[in-house]
Amino acid sequence: MLDIAQRMMSFPLGGIDKDGQFNFSTDNQSVREVIWGLLATRPGERLHAENFGVGLHAYLHFPNTETTRSLIRENLEMNIRAYEPRIQLRELIVEADTERPEQINIRLHYQLLNLETPDVLDFSLNLKP
Repeated sequence: MLDIAQRMMSFPLGGIDKDGQFNFSTDNQSVREVIWGLLATRPGERLHAENFGVGLHAYLHFPNTETTRSLIRENLEMNIRAYEPRIQLRELIVEADTERPEQINIRLHYQLLNLETPDVLDFSLNLKP
């Protein structure tokens, strides 16, 4: 049996297994799902956790400036530290894409506290969709 700190409900829901139990994500997959949830959720959208969420969509149409990238970085770092206690955030890079001026590239270097293997999550945000 997995400790609750190692598993969380999969989102989108992964269905029910052969024993009639909900499928749970574990370890790194669960962490990645929580981070994606943080990125997509608007602050105030989640009941009983009004500060949960980065709300990346709110930054659409912002200029790709150091100020915008700093806001995203600070918001993301604060949310990860508050809502994902299973990882140690090693480095968070938010930078302008050198070839696409409207795009921001985000790279998270992290390590699960119960595993020794570090991991990286990369994604981009196009500010002018």
